[in-house]
Amino acid sequence: MRAGVVGTLAGLGLPRGRERGRDLGADHDLVAAADNGAAEHFFGATPAVGLSRVEEIDALVEAVVQHGQALGAIGARQVAEGCALAQARDLKVGVAKGDAIGHGGSGCSAVRKGLYNTKTGPGSTKGYNDMEKLRLTPQQLAFMETFGYLSFPGLLDDCIDEVIEAFEAVWAARGGGHDRKQHDGTARSCIVPFIGQSDYLSSLLDDPRVNGIFSGLLGDDFQYLGSDGNYYVGDTGWHSDGGWPRPIIYYKMALYLDPLTRETGALRVIPGSHRYGEGYAEAVQESVRESEVQWGIGGADVPAMALETNPGDVVIFNQGTKHSAWGGGKRRRM
Repeated sequence: MRAGVVGTLAGLGLPRGRERGRDLGADHDLVAAADNGAAEHFFGATPAVGLSRVEEIDALVEAVVQHGQALGAIGARQVAEGCALAQARDLKVGVAKGDAIGHGGSGCSAVRKGLYNTKTGPGSTKGYNDMEKLRLTPQQLAFMETFGYLSFPGLLDDCIDEVIEAFEAVWAARGGGHDRKQHDGTARSCIVPFIGQSDYLSSLLDDPRVNGIFSGLLGDDFQYLGSDGNYYVGDTGWHSDGGWPRPIIYYKMALYLDPLTRETGALRVIPGSHRYGEGYAEAVQESVRESEVQWGIGGADVPAMALETNPGDVVIFNQGTKHSAWGGGKRRRM
């Protein structure tokens, strides 16, 4: 079974180096420039020398060669935009050999730094934290397999203010609501794709906590799919994301930017409802959208786990897991 990942706050475009990276031609040569103009390097050609601050360029290139996939023009652009050399930083590269991540679908291989600043994201390495990659425990993996979700209270507490600021900036740049119309609270507003429109939000892909979760669930070569930003309104009925069944395993990261309780729109999940082909999950799939007819109860009364959250908490769930929200206000941010 193939595996993928969907993130509501992670973006495939990796635009961090767009302003300073060179344009790429269809010949798939990757050109990425350091901000001081000291040198360039080419993937698929001979790496240039002279990067005064990048002493491990050979290891960097080797990591991409070893772990990269075939690079199409789109994937190549994403590499150039996401790699450190296209990212103008006061940079001390902390790349260990083979420390590369594949950003799937478009054949993109981006190189991750060993150092990451959880406060500022892309930028100067001053104040960087030498953060260990998050490792899921066997118990967490078993919990996800059995129940279809995981919760990480306070995981991004240290950068949630910056996340909220960047979230609102994307909306402001797009007119404040869906289809460039101000959100008026009468219906959900949604922007897709979302975090690729923000340098800071895109940097969350490289956060060792976020990346560690998906690496643990899917392996280091997991494929990232896309993102969306939302102002939700009112109730969201029971559903799975995508088709049923799905031949590919997808996980979703939900980062809610407002305090939410069971009665005010917190995400609710039906544990175990993601297990395609099993009697319980199939029975839920067949009846949950008609709960009043089938079970004599409304959607808000269906037995479920309410994942109450505060800004900075992170929820991950299998996209097959039935989920909903009830009692939400007119501007529930995710």
